[in-house]
Amino acid sequence: MAKKWTTTRSEGSVTHVSEGGFIAREGTPEHTHHEFYARYQPQAVTSLHRSSPAELSEKVRKRRQAEE
Repeated sequence: MAKKWTTTRSEGSVTHVSEGGFIAREGTPEHTHHEFYARYQPQAVTSLHRSSPAELSEKVRKRRQAEE
């Protein structure tokens, strides 16, 4: 069974969208880079670990002792 694709052409790029939701883009318009960096948040990854490496290792050690 062949998948159906929707094709959109705009600003020098071609975007293909399958009925399953897969998106394939041809060309690299300027807005593609803007979209990536607009959503890029490096602080989102590091904000989960606010304690020092020593404190993190101490927490891991205590968890392992509690499991035993």
